[in-house]
Amino acid sequence: MIVAILLSLHTVLTGYSIAFAVGITLAILCNLHDMTRAIIMPIANICRPISAIALYPVIVMYIGIGFWARVFVLTWISLPVVMINTLHALDTVKQEVIDAAKLETNALNIMWLVRLPMSYKSIISTLNVTVSTTWVGLTAAEMLGASDGLGFKILEAAQSFNYPLMYTYILIISAIGFSMSYGMSKIYNKMES
Repeated sequence: MIVAILLSLHTVLTGYSIAFAVGITLAILCNLHDMTRAIIMPIANICRPISAIALYPVIVMYIGIGFWARVFVLTWISLPVVMINTLHALDTVKQEVIDAAKLETNALNIMWLVRLPMSYKSIISTLNVTVSTTWVGLTAAEMLGASDGLGFKILEAAQSFNYPLMYTYILIISAIGFSMSYGMSKIYNKMES
């Protein structure tokens, strides 16, 4: 049981970290360069409604059914949300603040010294929402193609009619998901005060 929990947490943290890093980087690039925004935003808006579960046959064909396939599913689920919400937060920094900063420095410094610090609450809020979504996506990904992890264990217990064990794994998933969301909420509330 501990091994399954650790494997699931490792997968979530990897997929979530990639989505966070790439999503925020793309949002920054889109905010800094109109050409980048014109290229990336249509792609993001086309890909966002496509379910990772619907893509699973394609993922299996090109990546396989191992760890990286599950990481790809989680990144696919979280990345557009992180990118679009972060871009929105960067775009909504008051123009008079940006204009005042332009008198002293360049666009890159404005990003690091003005836009990102003024957007951090929205970014943390987005991370709080996506942590739950990522956790739900992990369970589905592990049920579709994994040899271990909590989602796999639920399916395995159900197929062997071991319902008490199945419900135990469901409760564990619920407790971990709640803990992750609660932790992110605490971080957000601490930053707010």
